Amino acid sequence: MLRRFAPGILLFLVFAPFAQAADDESIERMRRDLTFLASDECEGRGALTQGIHKAADYIAARFEQLGLRPGGEDGTYFQKFRFRTGRSRLGAVNRLVLRGPQGQEIELPVTKQFMPLGMSEEGKVTAPVVFAGYGLNYIDPKEGIHYNDYQGIDAAGKVVIVLRQTPNPGSKTVPFGGQRNQRLGSLTNKLVTADQAKAAAVLFVNDRDKALDTDSLLPFEYTSEEMPPAKPIAAHVRRNVVDMMLQSTVGDTLSSREREIDRTLKPQSSALTGWTATIELAIERTTVEVKNVIGILEGSGPLAKETVVLGAHYDHLGRGERGSLERDEKNRQQFHYGADDNGSGTVAMLELARRFATSKGRNGRRIVFMAFAGEEQGLIGSRHFVNKPTIPLPDVAAMVNLDMVGRVRPEKNTKKDDLQIGGTGSAKEFDKLVDALAKNHDFHLSKDPSGYGPSDHTSFTEKKIPVFFLFTGLHEQYHKPADTVQTINFPGMRKVVHLTGEMLVQLANMPRPTFQDTKPAQPGGQVDVPKIRFMPGNYNSAEERGVLIGGVTKGGPADKAGIKAGD
Repeated sequence: MLRRFAPGILLFLVFAPFAQAADDESIERMRRDLTFLASDECEGRGALTQGIHKAADYIAARFEQLGLRPGGEDGTYFQKFRFRTGRSRLGAVNRLVLRGPQGQEIELPVTKQFMPLGMSEEGKVTAPVVFAGYGLNYIDPKEGIHYNDYQGIDAAGKVVIVLRQTPNPGSKTVPFGGQRNQRLGSLTNKLVTADQAKAAAVLFVNDRDKALDTDSLLPFEYTSEEMPPAKPIAAHVRRNVVDMMLQSTVGDTLSSREREIDRTLKPQSSALTGWTATIELAIERTTVEVKNVIGILEGSGPLAKETVVLGAHYDHLGRGERGSLERDEKNRQQFHYGADDNGSGTVAMLELARRFATSKGRNGRRIVFMAFAGEEQGLIGSRHFVNKPTIPLPDVAAMVNLDMVGRVRPEKNTKKDDLQIGGTGSAKEFDKLVDALAKNHDFHLSKDPSGYGPSDHTSFTEKKIPVFFLFTGLHEQYHKPADTVQTINFPGMRKVVHLTGEMLVQLANMPRPTFQDTKPAQPGGQVDVPKIRFMPGNYNSAEERGVLIGGVTKGGPADKAGIKAGD
């Protein structure tokens, strides 16, 4: 039944080692590997620990034992990269001084009337002020949309005032409603647009919907701190500050301009003649160096120059780094062992590397085994790889991602072991491939067509590479110290390894899969793994910086801080 994807004789020769593998030995190998990776010695594999480097060395040693060719930099198994970690802090001097047409000088108190944003670069700017509406520049010829808040104003070298969200953000019928509001209304998108207009700085201000009664300032640390600092420099100011400047120059108010934009869907941007702003931001950040671990098993035959990637992130949360869901403060300081997240995917990847490396007469594409760091901070390691690949990215025909595959449990209706597979719509051939696999393996397979999600396969989807994402579900121990080896279902993991191995055989030998773009997975979907305490939104570009908020839990910390969908 799988012969439509690979010649039957080839499938038999290549896959025979899997069928004949001693299951007990397989389980014991994975148990030994995971016992080390989820031990005190590896310190929860947090970015700030020495344990993550011990884990990387362990994985590299396994690759070397198997005879895999180093796929990192300088002839090593490692691809090093740096990123921001820990908590950024406001530095000694953070000032915003406004000077008006009548000679007035107003210094706004930091945290009271303005707040630097943690996503911003440091720097000092003195420049004239312009009002740039919602800070959008969006053209869609198919729908006849041409909206540009920067048209008719000179934003180059200026301090631009930008409203949050989009016109009529609650409407699903206007050009900027629904999912488009989430993407275009994100602060990261608006900073990119302002940078394209050569603005020197952006002062965000709440729109009426977000201001409510309190007009709360966004917290300094609301963005993903690990992302590169955004250009231009950015801060958040209260509405009464903008009202003061508008009234003194054109006798207008922020509310009236919003109403006019919402009514006409035409920009109301203008220079605030006579007003200048001096913004000085000092932000203290720390960086850490970690590494992806990459091993290459060469292919053979006519497809040997093409690649299939099998990836799994090996990092976790150390002693309760950002992302811990442990409520008990004392327990939160304990090692978060990450046996399932994602020690399970890592050791499953190592077991598959062993099986393929010891397979005789293997044909097909090369298989590149990758252990990513920086996933818990926002897919940083996988994004670093796809942006600075150590192998030619155009040669990558498909990517398979293993993330949290150690807690196999029966599906409540069928009572079969449940396995969730994302990305089934990311290639034209993938849905049928999974259906065929289902007939060979005793699983209840929950399929999700989206190639997006909160794990490393997203980085490859963004580069138009077909992906699969295998996942066995969330559990009470997720992102807590209790995620230990004792909770892992090793016989269930062995079943996942068998299925993944057969999937890799197909991907290594079938005609090159045809990429299909899919909508980003919606919050709460079957394979939606929340890596943070709010729901990740939809990312339509690898260039978006920070974390796009799809929604927040009502009454939760993000909601109370004024964070909204679209930020």
